[in-house]
Amino acid sequence: MVLLNPQAGTVRRRTDRVRAALGRGALAGARVREVVGPEEVTAAVAEHLDAGLLAVLGGDGTLQATLTALERAELEVWPELFVAPAGRTNMSVGDLSPVRSLHRALQALERWASGDDQALRRVLRPAVRVAAPGAQVRAGMFFGAGAVSAGVAFFRERLYEKGTGSTGTSSLAVAWTLWQMACGRGEEMGLFPPMRWRVDGRVHHFPATAACLVSTLGRLILGTRPFWGEGEGPLRFTFVEHGARGFWRNIPRFAVGRPGRRLTEENGYFSYRAGRVELAFSGPWVLDGEIYTADADGALVLTPTRNITWRVA
Repeated sequence: MVLLNPQAGTVRRRTDRVRAALGRGALAGARVREVVGPEEVTAAVAEHLDAGLLAVLGGDGTLQATLTALERAELEVWPELFVAPAGRTNMSVGDLSPVRSLHRALQALERWASGDDQALRRVLRPAVRVAAPGAQVRAGMFFGAGAVSAGVAFFRERLYEKGTGSTGTSSLAVAWTLWQMACGRGEEMGLFPPMRWRVDGRVHHFPATAACLVSTLGRLILGTRPFWGEGEGPLRFTFVEHGARGFWRNIPRFAVGRPGRRLTEENGYFSYRAGRVELAFSGPWVLDGEIYTADADGALVLTPTRNITWRVA
């Protein structure tokens, strides 16, 4: 079963070629559903819950919608998931697979469909399950809150058509947000929400948050690796307090996950491997580029999904 988002960044530039590739050789008999938006993804997944392999050809948002649909279905056994660099940012795929070419990924998929089991590697990795008060659960590979998510929301609302849902502006939005922080406009834009968090028994409350990141990925957008904590859980959690000591000069060290003697809890930097994360705050949060809003009256609860079998080139 193939979920194809014709509006995904890479697919949109070569839609006819992708459709042709899915109609050749061993892929010619595959069921292909073209989907745009979470509702269409959810409907397509619901119709094919028995698929042995579900190929997702879209961006991070399409993948998040697929993971969410599977998590809500409460299946005993999930299909294996094939992912390829078909979107603009491709953050999740970029960590799961070294292949950066959609063409090469589809060639590998066709070889696998022809019977070459070695054409696609298996990677075992859970996603992040987000339970919000009064809402259905969601699942994705990267959760963000604090200045970055607030900046992305503000950036899109002010400078792009509201509700586009595009993940292609994420890198620019992060750079723009850092610039606003450097210019001292963060407080007036609401970039630093108060937050209370509990991570595997550790409880903290901060009057202002610079960044809160939770993921099962090791590498994020622009190749950053902002995780360095130890622990047993599959969730990588990093929190930076607004006003953390040496924030600007420590950005390069933070981006590569090398704490040294500077990125310490005493200086306002926290990083753990966790099994459960609870967050209480008001404001926007991001799951794989899609923006939602939290209410401080109830905590978001982040836990890992089951271990997913990913198939990648």
